[in-house]
Amino acid sequence: MTRPALAASLVWAAFAALAAAAHAATAEEQFESVYGKEYRAAAGSRETSDDVALAGQLLAAARTADDSDLKALLCEKAYQLALKDASGWPTAVAAMDLLAATVPARKAECVGKVMTIRQNAFNTAKGAAWNEAGDALAAALVALAETKIEAEDVVGARGCCVRAKEVAEKVRSARLSDVEAMAALVEVHARLSPLKGAIKMNPANRDARAKLMKIYLIELDDPESAAKFVERDRDDNLDKFILVAAMNVSSVPERGCIQLGYWYCGLANETGPAGKAAMLRRAQTYYRRFLDMHTAQDPERSKAELALQQVETALAGLASTAPPEAEWVDLLKAANPARHALAGKWSVQANGLAVAPFPDAYLAIPALPEGNYELQAAFTRMIGTGRGVIIALPVGSGMALLRLGSCSSEYSYSSSYPYAYDSSGLELVEGCESHANSTTRTPSKVATGQHHVVDITVTLEGSNAQVTIKLNGKNYIRWTGAQSDLTCPVLRNRKQPPRAFGLGVDTSTVLFDTLRVRMITGQLKKL
Repeated sequence: MTRPALAASLVWAAFAALAAAAHAATAEEQFESVYGKEYRAAAGSRETSDDVALAGQLLAAARTADDSDLKALLCEKAYQLALKDASGWPTAVAAMDLLAATVPARKAECVGKVMTIRQNAFNTAKGAAWNEAGDALAAALVALAETKIEAEDVVGARGCCVRAKEVAEKVRSARLSDVEAMAALVEVHARLSPLKGAIKMNPANRDARAKLMKIYLIELDDPESAAKFVERDRDDNLDKFILVAAMNVSSVPERGCIQLGYWYCGLANETGPAGKAAMLRRAQTYYRRFLDMHTAQDPERSKAELALQQVETALAGLASTAPPEAEWVDLLKAANPARHALAGKWSVQANGLAVAPFPDAYLAIPALPEGNYELQAAFTRMIGTGRGVIIALPVGSGMALLRLGSCSSEYSYSSSYPYAYDSSGLELVEGCESHANSTTRTPSKVATGQHHVVDITVTLEGSNAQVTIKLNGKNYIRWTGAQSDLTCPVLRNRKQPPRAFGLGVDTSTVLFDTLRVRMITGQLKKL
């Protein structure tokens, strides 16, 4: 048996053992029954290679574990073992990333540990590896600054940004713009503290309350947080609009959508370029929502259409003042089925990348966007009745799968196959799959036998993000929320897609002829 085959057999044997131990009362008991002896042997030996090897096995098991307590424990043990040798540091980082996603309450702890690992790597690296380690350290410091902002530790966040800037400048990192953006965000949050203090001392301080709400609303583009400071018994337009703006856009009535569109346009005139763009995008969202609901061809619709056109022209003008766009990068050229296929039979064709029918076939693309980006994919689904075409989208600290066209009309519903919906959507959104969340589109309009082009724009705003998707040139899906609300599900074949771009198909024959990305800000990291 070859070394890779032996390693795979050991991992699957461990999975089977964990499944058999799943009836144990606690995660600790499950871990002890499967890994206890091996863990103590590795931890007690002078060699570090066995620690790193076992850490990799534990991380692989954690990625497929269904029980959150067991998943967290496996991450902790993998981290402890992987720290013992520099070769295990990537495993330690991956374990902390997974733990943070599994137990959000421990995110700050995990991010801090990752930063320490990145600092150690930077201190010991040489040559080109030193520049790469510095780039990673700068990113880790920015992530740590974000967690400190969430904890309202402005001083700590400011310190992280100062250190991140020093490192980014030293290694000439492309992340310098991200560091500067985080530093600016920290200063915005620094202005919140005295206003919150003033409100705490005097809840009737309307001036402080209004300033605080406008900072959240305009500069942070966070109406939900602004709504927490609304005086609900006060007859004030600002309070009323904020309460409606904090609602999910799908819950806002037709009249509210057009009013919010006009209101956000007004707010766009009260701020600088960054805030202006955010307010115009909000106005755009509400105008489009109004036009979706208001089908009558009347003066009110004409007025809304004109307003939307003006908003989109203004947004295009802001974009034209941005730095020149980067060139498109062909991601299909980076795809190697022999190395990157997680499941299914993939093959490189003269006109693209093809996949044969298989349950949740998946191919990882070794590229990770770190910033805002545009992605374009084009495909033809020749035959099939599965859950649709999959495009994996990293979104800041989050990641989701876009499923396009769950099932063809000839596939009937059965209790053993609960996904018989002609729909599309992102998953997971706040833990919900593509057929059951705010991004669900029914019918999918992704017909078999037709060529489809999907244009996706991902924009990051602090800890939030916006994902805009067009299908065949028409607006299709728009999602806005916290990056942490997007998580990548484990596929039906129990494979966990890595944090990177990816393509997938469920039980269908599909040819992908285009997959390309263009960075708007930040950089495209090759994995």
